[in-house]
Amino acid sequence: MAAIYVLPERWGHGARHALMASAVDALREAGNSTATLWVLETNTRARTYYEAHGWSADGATKVEERGSFVLREPRYHTAI
Repeated sequence: MAAIYVLPERWGHGARHALMASAVDALREAGNSTATLWVLETNTRARTYYEAHGWSADGATKVEERGSFVLREPRYHTAI
């Protein structure tokens, strides 16, 4: 599993869209018809982007404890 973040100074320059398009293209070329991702519950900027581009939360949430804090990640999916 990996996480990809765009540096704030690159926001608004198309990096997010280029990364997503490349990932979806690679999944499609590998024969996949759906895609799944996990996003931090508190990352409203990313969640808004995914939802605006056809991704839907499916109700599953992964919870991971890291020392003194807890990470909650809802799962999103889309047809590709």
